[in-house]
Amino acid sequence: MVPMSLEGLKHKTIFLEGPLCYSCIKRLIENVKLIENVVDAKVNIVASILIIYFNDNINLEKVKNVIEMSGFKITVLRG
Repeated sequence: MVPMSLEGLKHKTIFLEGPLCYSCIKRLIENVKLIENVVDAKVNIVASILIIYFNDNINLEKVKNVIEMSGFKITVLRG
């Protein structure tokens, strides 16, 4: 279920592989939120999923680079 504040935004679902400690996830979210047009990012630790919410197009190559620089690998990208 999408929080009401994020309704109507575009989103990408990214399945991750990498460290799932609190500080690693926090760093990932902070880095992703710095990408132009990203409104929010959420991680489901149990499912190893990152969901990026944005209001306009985003540069997927930049998203990939930020995720990898944060110590994670993308296994599947949807949305």
